[in-house]
Parts: sequence; C-alpha cells; structure tokens
Amino acid sequence: MKKTVALALALLSVVLILSACGKSIVGTWDYPGGYLSYDFKKDGTVTVSLSSILNYSGTYEVKGSKLTISVTFLGTTTNYEYTYKVKGDVLTLTGDTSMSGVTQTVELTRKK
Repeated sequence: MKKTVALALALLSVVLILSACGKSIVGTWDYPGGYLSYDFKKDGTVTVSLSSILNYSGTYEVKGSKLTISVTFLGTTTNYEYTYKVKGDVLTLTGDTSMSGVTQTVELTRKK
C-alpha cells in the first residue's frame, strides 16, 4: 500500500512538472507574416521586434494567466498587460499586442 501511494505521488509530481514546462513562454515567438516577434529569456528579459525594424528591449513578468511586459523606448518606460495561454507551440496573447492602443488577440508560433 505504501509503495502504491509513493508511486502515485511520484507520477503526479512528474505530470505537474511536465505540464508546467509545457506552458513556458521562454523562447522566440513569431507572428505569421513576420512583422511581430517576441523573444522571452529565462532571466525575465524580452525583446519585441516590429517588422525587424523597431526593437524594444525590456522585462516581463508572468502571474497566472497574466503577462506584463515593460519596455523602455526613447527614455520612456511603458507597461503592456496581456492575458496569455500556451498550447503546444502556439502562444495566444490578448491585449495591446501591436503596442498601438488597440486590444486584439494574436497567435504566435514558437520558433524552433
């Protein structure tokens, strides 16, 4: 009985660890067409590229399903808040994804 409980707890731990890993936003995510890209690093930094012409560097924070990106451009820091979810290699962001003041939902694909 004790072995069965220990085995069940070990399997549950593995499942929880693997499911948490699958939801990581760390990596590079591209919008189809290539005009928008997010590169999230493990250290909490992010680079947002618009059309490979404008690059915004900053930091990000994840709390539950909320993602906050803080970027500084020309000396001004702005916070952008999103609701996000990861399903496989697709990152869905809802919020001001184009940094234009318009709320929308976009799906980005993990770059391999």
